[in-house]
Amino acid sequence: KRIYRATYHASEWKLSSQLKGDDEWEHHDPIPRELLQKLRKVIWNKYQRGRCPHRLVTQIDEMLDES
Repeated sequence: KRIYRATYHASEWKLSSQLKGDDEWEHHDPIPRELLQKLRKVIWNKYQRGRCPHRLVTQIDEMLDES
């Protein structure tokens, strides 16, 4: 099982993952398109529940358009 961690700081997204039980986090830079799509789905669900602003969704959409 793979665990993902996304952070948003200073207008920049960072994504890391690790296999369950591992100590090291693998950083994804640049973030692959497939993972951006999954991140967008999670952020969209948070937006619909009122847990994050819409600007985060639009920022991920712009990142998807660029890739």
